[in-house]
Amino acid sequence: MKARLGTAAAPLAGLMVVLAGCSAGGDTEDRSRFEALEQEALDVVDGVLHDIAGETDMAFEAGTRATSICGESYAPRGVKLRVFARFAAPAEMATDDAMAATGEALTGDGWELDPQPRERIVLATREDLEIRFDFAGVVQVHITAGCIETSDGVAREIGDRPTKDLDWADG
Repeated sequence: MKARLGTAAAPLAGLMVVLAGCSAGGDTEDRSRFEALEQEALDVVDGVLHDIAGETDMAFEAGTRATSICGESYAPRGVKLRVFARFAAPAEMATDDAMAATGEALTGDGWELDPQPRERIVLATREDLEIRFDFAGVVQVHITAGCIETSDGVAREIGDRPTKDLDWADG
């Protein structure tokens, strides 16, 4: 009887090792996919967002970047990414002109504008990112990614990150 248990346990142990290896590899891929998307959002800040701020003469006031768990806290599906920036209203440019300049800069950078115009809002998407400019007194910009599916462990790790101030260097 002992011989049978020993031979049955060996394949089961091997399967557990294989499954554990797949899980760890999946976590690395999930983390890498999220970090690449986060870097892409920060590149938008350093690129087209800086260009738009310079072209429309909007002064940066504050910004943050944050992550949160999507799904239920006891069973997360993944992580959401949010980058937020607030600017003083364009000093010399009318809101309609600033919105038009924003739309042109975004399309020139490969963003697809929402075909349904909204009052005081410019909304665009590019692959997994969405950018929204709200022109209402101050200008608020939201760069977001929907739920990026990850393992539970990666969702909890990334979702628990503290909110950070957005780095903004004039120039």
